[in-house]
Amino acid sequence: MIRTVTTCWSEARNQLLKQPLFQKWQPDDAFHQCHHEAAELLAAASGWKVEELWRHLSDPIEEEVWLQMQSFLERRLQGEPLAYILGHAYFAGRKFVVDERCLIPRPDTESLLEISLAFLQESGRHTGCLLDLGTGSGALAVSVALEYPAWQVWAVDISPEALEVARQNQMLHQAAVRFIRADGLRLLAKINKRNGKKPHIILSNPPYIAESDPYRRVDEEVVRFEPHLALFAGKDGLDFYREFARLGPGILADEEAVGLFLEVGMGQAKQVQQLFSTKPWHSFATQLHCDLRGVHRVVAVIRHHRS
Repeated sequence: MIRTVTTCWSEARNQLLKQPLFQKWQPDDAFHQCHHEAAELLAAASGWKVEELWRHLSDPIEEEVWLQMQSFLERRLQGEPLAYILGHAYFAGRKFVVDERCLIPRPDTESLLEISLAFLQESGRHTGCLLDLGTGSGALAVSVALEYPAWQVWAVDISPEALEVARQNQMLHQAAVRFIRADGLRLLAKINKRNGKKPHIILSNPPYIAESDPYRRVDEEVVRFEPHLALFAGKDGLDFYREFARLGPGILADEEAVGLFLEVGMGQAKQVQQLFSTKPWHSFATQLHCDLRGVHRVVAVIRHHRS
């Protein structure tokens, strides 16, 4: 039997539809997602771009391409995230290297980027320092550095493996980012006590999954395959936010137009907002922002003017 692009694509899609994850989806949504994933895997196996597949539908598939496709499919059927198999993910319109050493950047986090960039624009500040805490793949830090090249961007992560991926993405996009390997909260504690240079903006997509119920907020494949160091944060998932709040505003520059922008999990926004409504933060305003699905995804803690 001669396999063509069409038959290979269809067979891969049908295999993916049997995956337990997609059994929970609405049938039309599952079909379209599996059709898309099959195209991505076939393109990766053949060396073509996805849009090129349409020009080769009747072309035969070489045996080595089919074997590679089967290898990719087996990994996906075992639940491995598509981005890890492909070796990349898209974030804010840019392609980033990803693998099991870092979290996969997702559209939810694009809301964090958009809201922080909007604040930078509104502030009128032409230069400053921005710290990305828990940078992972570096997608946030690199994106900010490319949009605001006059700003100093620091990217912090405790994982040396994640920082290796982040540096790959820095080089890929030729972005000016300074990487720091450190426990982010301890680094902030040191910043809080010193009189030297402090960031004007802190971005963070910290761990926020509750250890007591790891499958409630995310898909099973995330918990199984992505680094737990970047996922879990105590019994209720709020440990990192509590530490942020306890540190107080001394972690930011003592100037106008400064802010802390935090991604939060579903149902956590108001609890996190309350943490920053205490006395040390009295000169700051807290705002909740939604992602594209209408879920409160970002808590902004900002000061426009010094009191």
